[in-house]
Formats: sequence, structure tokens, C-alpha cells
Amino acid sequence: KFEDYKLGIALASVLCDMGYEIALNLMQIYRSTDNDVAGAVSEVNKCKVVDVLYFADSFGNLEPNRVVELANLFRSNFKDGEIGFHSHDNRGLAFANCLAAQEGGVTILDGTVLGMGRGAGNVRTESLVSRFSSKASKGCSLRNWNPVISAFQVLKDQYRWGYSACYEFAAVNNIHPSYVQLIETDSRYSAEEKVSILADLAKRDSSSFTPEFLEKVCVEESLDSGVVPSMHS
Repeated sequence: KFEDYKLGIALASVLCDMGYEIALNLMQIYRSTDNDVAGAVSEVNKCKVVDVLYFADSFGNLEPNRVVELANLFRSNFKDGEIGFHSHDNRGLAFANCLAAQEGGVTILDGTVLGMGRGAGNVRTESLVSRFSSKASKGCSLRNWNPVISAFQVLKDQYRWGYSACYEFAAVNNIHPSYVQLIETDSRYSAEEKVSILADLAKRDSSSFTPEFLEKVCVEESLDSGVVPSMHS
């Protein structure tokens, strides 16, 4: 989490002494103020052990204007290294947020083929390649990606990552995406029951994930099915 950045600095210092290049990722940044962000980034800058400082749209709830603001804060306060951004596509904004991040001074953008990733997934690498093809080498042309994309399509059909209305609802209401992942992949629940569970989670602080908390919500919902999602089901 974002507030654990001091532990991240301490671990980065140990790894730096061992000869590693360090990338530090500040997660769940959506709930931090500008002053909190500037202070944390300045502390990371002072330690002189981090080569790349990332911020992550952990819940996929950031919008492009906020991404630009955060990127500018990182760029202004982290002087000696590169800035990275890791997007999630819970609201279908992963690509737009990556463009906003670059506008704000981010130099490294994460991507995955077909947006592969847990739940709603990430920005598509092929979208970034298409956008920046004029600046990329010929070896990065989309034509050369076609065999890779075809192979990953098989995985996507199997594991069904990607945008859904439930993931967007969770992002807007600061619900940890792991709750949605369990609910979405449990075929024992009807669409109405899934909506009911998420509506209840939206009324609570659901930004941290534990399966026990989800079980508690389901029991209190008194679902007709009597089935409680389980990490091991």
C-alpha cells in the first residue's frame, strides 16, 4: 500500500547494497493527497537507492486528469531516476491513463498482451505499440505481434480476464478487485446475487481483501442460494 513506502525504502536499501537495480511501486495511491504524494516521493528521492519509481492504479479507479497530476508530482519530486506507471482496466481507462501518464512525464509504461492480468486486466501492449509505432523500431510492428496475440487469445478464452460492469462498479466504490474476482468466477451465484453482494460491499470499507470478510457479508445478506464464495471452491 502507499502508506508502506517507508518499508519499501528500507527494503530497497538492502537490495541496493546487494547490487540490484531497484524499481519501487507505490500502490493504492488513489486515496493519498498531493501533500502525501509529494512527501513520500521526496523521501524516496533522498534515499538515492531507487532507479525507477512507479505508481499503480491499483483499483483501476483513476481518471486521466488525476494521472497527469500524479505524474507531475512524481516528476517534480523524483529527480534522479525514471518514473513508471502501472494501469488497471477496471473502468476501461487503462489506455487513456497511460497516455495521460506519458503527458505528465512518465517514461515507463507497463502493458500485457491482450491486457492479460487478474480480473479486469491491464492496458494492452498492442495498443501501446500501435500508439507509439512511429517511435518504435520496426521489430515492434503490430504485424510481428500477431502470432503472440493469437496465442494469448487462447489463454484469454480460458481465464476470461477483462472489463466487466462488476469491476467498474468496484472501482468506483473502492472495492478490492479480489472480491469481484471471487464473485465473478463463482457460477453458483446468479447475476442478482452478485449485484447484491457488491452493493453491500460498497457500503463498507472494502479496500482490503480477506475471504473471511466476504463470507461475513454473504451471511449477512442471507442469500437464497446459501452458498458462500471461497478461495478454495
